[in-house]
Order: sequence, then C-alpha cells, then structure tokens
Amino acid sequence: MTLDLLENGQMAKILNFNVTERLLERFFSLGLSKFKTIKKIESSLGSSTILIECNRMCLMLRYDEAKNIEVERI
Repeated sequence: MTLDLLENGQMAKILNFNVTERLLERFFSLGLSKFKTIKKIESSLGSSTILIECNRMCLMLRYDEAKNIEVERI
C-alpha cells in the first residue's frame, strides 16, 4: 500500500521509496527513511497535499510524492 491510501490518523512503517535520487535525498534530509514509523494526520481539500508526523515533527508532502512511498499499516 502507499502513503496516500492511509486513512487520517493511521500509523504505518515506511517500506520503500519509488522516487528519483534527488527526491530520496530530500526525504532523508527531512528525516524520512525506510522502517520509520509515520502517522498520517490529514489530507488537504482535494488531496493535493498530505500532512504526516514523523519523529514528533509534522511534514507536508505532495500527493504525487506520497503515492510513491510504500508503507505497511501498524
């Protein structure tokens, strides 16, 4: 399953990133990496952005970025 398919309030573990090397480096700089636990807080109207929590920090991701992050629900 991908991050964009999580329901608001659900927690998941990151399994894989299907993104370019440049975007992967950006995710790493934000603290996102494999096996990190994240929580989907909410989606914006129209689901153009997704708010997540990781390491007690909130991050806003674009929908296109979120659909390329494979996760496993916890």
